[in-house]
Amino acid sequence: MLKIDTKNNAKRLLLIAAVFIIAGILGMVIRGFNFGIDFVGGTIAQFEMHRTFETAEIKAVTDKYDKDMIISAAGDGNTQVIIKSTINFDESVKAEIIADFCEAFGITDEDVLSFDIVSPTIGKELRSQALKASAITIICVLLYITVRIEFVSALSSIIALLHDVLIMVGFYAIFHLQVNSSFIAAVLTILGYSINSSIVVFDRIKDETRKHSRSDIVGIVDDSLTKSVKRTVYTTLTTMLAVISLYVFGVTSIREFTLPMIVGFAAGAYSSLFVAPSVWYLMKSRKAK
Repeated sequence: MLKIDTKNNAKRLLLIAAVFIIAGILGMVIRGFNFGIDFVGGTIAQFEMHRTFETAEIKAVTDKYDKDMIISAAGDGNTQVIIKSTINFDESVKAEIIADFCEAFGITDEDVLSFDIVSPTIGKELRSQALKASAITIICVLLYITVRIEFVSALSSIIALLHDVLIMVGFYAIFHLQVNSSFIAAVLTILGYSINSSIVVFDRIKDETRKHSRSDIVGIVDDSLTKSVKRTVYTTLTTMLAVISLYVFGVTSIREFTLPMIVGFAAGAYSSLFVAPSVWYLMKSRKAK
């Protein structure tokens, strides 16, 4: 059975987490965020192609106007194409794009299902709602774990949650991936998933506290992690296999949702097993001294 040595490794485990977080923060400062149309506004158009298509075919037309344009399939049989750009195209450019699509794919004006401008005001509202939802989640988690277990466990869990979010946000900043509403949904999903794993670990710590002397903090946290690590790893791996399959075989909109989840699951497993218990151990040790 795997034996966890928290006493000698707690600071090292937290240092590893800190390195990734600092790298992410540097990415945010240096590269900034690549906000999608959901946040900064832009143009969304949808065409009926009457057949399936390859992304490269569409990009051959759209790269003339925006090389970063997002292309996805929709409709029955994936015969419709949706293009999204953070550029607000005027009427003349709009007419050019429609003409190019009609010429390249043999469609008519009747196949232009929509061609709309999205206001950045919607993006501001979305960001505000996402921040409120995250804050409410953190407060509820803090109260729940404090009542069910104890305040130190609750505070350690919140630090682990912040670790997961910073890792995900930093990953997107470093690789300059587009941040959109799917990313926000994935972050909120990871918050719920990660805290569940942390609660399992702290429930185990609560049980081990009854078996050990309260002063034997090392024994409590090591035995708890030893008994929790397999469950957390197996659960995370089986979940990630399903999500990775969706990412590999899914359409663009599915990939936009599953990519941050893959990063979040990995970060959540690490934080639940190593960040939260290490913070708990250091806080308890300091309190005992």
